Amino acid sequence: MSVEHSRREEKRCPAVKAQVASVEVKPRPWVSVLLFGKPASALLDSGSQVSFVNVGYLAAADVEMKSPSVGLVALGNNSVPCVGETISEIAHPSDPGKTFEHPVLVAEGLGYDIVLGIDFLRWHPEVRYAFEKDRLQVGDLPEFGVWYDDGVKPIKVCALKRIRVPAWYCSLLQVRIDAFDRDDVLIQKGFPRSLPGLAVPAQIATVRAGVAVIEVTNVSRSKLTVGPKVTLTHAEPSTHIAAVNAVLASPSQTRPIPFPSSPPCPRPSTQVGGARASVPLDLGGKSTSKEGVKGERKQTDLPPVDLSTVPEEWKPRYLELLEEFSDIWSGERFDIGTLRLQGKPYYAKIPTNTDTPVRWSQDRVPYHRRDEVKKELDAMQEGGIIKPSQSPWTAPVVLVKKPDGSIRFYLDFRRLNEVTKRDLFPLPRIQETLDRLASSSVFSALDYTSGYHQILLDPDNAEKTAFITPFGLFEFVRMPFGLVNAPAIFQRAMSMVLAALPRDIALIYVDDMIVFSRGHQQHLQDLREVFLLV
Repeated sequence: MSVEHSRREEKRCPAVKAQVASVEVKPRPWVSVLLFGKPASALLDSGSQVSFVNVGYLAAADVEMKSPSVGLVALGNNSVPCVGETISEIAHPSDPGKTFEHPVLVAEGLGYDIVLGIDFLRWHPEVRYAFEKDRLQVGDLPEFGVWYDDGVKPIKVCALKRIRVPAWYCSLLQVRIDAFDRDDVLIQKGFPRSLPGLAVPAQIATVRAGVAVIEVTNVSRSKLTVGPKVTLTHAEPSTHIAAVNAVLASPSQTRPIPFPSSPPCPRPSTQVGGARASVPLDLGGKSTSKEGVKGERKQTDLPPVDLSTVPEEWKPRYLELLEEFSDIWSGERFDIGTLRLQGKPYYAKIPTNTDTPVRWSQDRVPYHRRDEVKKELDAMQEGGIIKPSQSPWTAPVVLVKKPDGSIRFYLDFRRLNEVTKRDLFPLPRIQETLDRLASSSVFSALDYTSGYHQILLDPDNAEKTAFITPFGLFEFVRMPFGLVNAPAIFQRAMSMVLAALPRDIALIYVDDMIVFSRGHQQHLQDLREVFLLV
């Protein structure tokens, strides 16, 4: 019997071995959701004890985040940077108005939009995962369909070599991606925390010999240096994109409201003057309504715009647009306009804690510099920036030598600023700016000429800006540089101007504006709408 038993075992063994040999890694389950109102791919991971979300999805979401109560440890006992925890809002793409809340950790460098762990799948009473039907039921939301990828994890996208990206510039960058040769991969939208100001828009890239070329954008005010091997974002095979689109393109999904093709408000003035264009990538310019311009500008007086990166077939269209709005460009330093809201001038005020005038005795001006001071005063009077004053308030003149040997004329308003009530109007947050720009590919940077001077000063407050010179006392008619509230005043005024735009096509940071679009055709229309307003 033992021999027969042994023979029977020998017959069974091959079958057992065949079963073991058939074990393989199966694809991972995903669901397409709306996370904080934005499309996202959620990984269903029963091996994760907690759920967590990528910090990039909180950039534009108005959510509260508190310090993390636990940490994250990945395979191999490697820690995952955890920046906080919050309450996620999950919705079905076909019904964005109905959401389901679940606590999640906020982590960075994950390569995933959101991971729903066992705390969500197993222990939440309102979540039912039907494995055999590939369906996920979450509360009273519409039923989610589960789709599967090819089992490949998100791949790191790292810079191949050192490159410098100028401010307000869109650049092509070689990156290392460990994927199959000639594969198309989806580059995830990313904002590297080690490089504040650098944005990587979502895009498709082709990998050749482990190298791909992607587009990055520097939306900061300074040049950025991207070092080799720096992780910029993550990539994933493009095979699951169709599955995502199949859900998001459902006929029951809420469609975007079409925008009107023309701006809702008329052009405020037929005579406009304003800013010199300063455009690293494409073009730009801006202005405010103009008063008292000496002589008319020629139609050929165009700003110095760099169109070298614009495709040849689009250059004539941009030049035609610049010619059409040739009267809005500033020809010289005090060739400026007056900022208006609803057709009326916008006035800056200087609220102070005291009515007692702040006085500062005149500082000595070197005799050999007096001619330069007189020349500057004459130019400012002729430009309508200042006027003679009899104010009891005084501030001194400060002369600063420039590299070319000439002087720069400044005013020392420190004592006035000490008694000024602060205007706390907020400046834009960099993460919100990055999120709004990441999906665009064409940009125009516009710079106001003497931007602060384009806002009139409240006549009742003008005496507070008086300054003393060897040639008498003067006060400002227009808002001067150096006031503690000047950035906030200008930011508020320009935010009110841009509020009239029918779409989110421009951002303002004090006196710098950027217009952004997804393509050149749309960019021409967006620039026209901005030029009509400012």
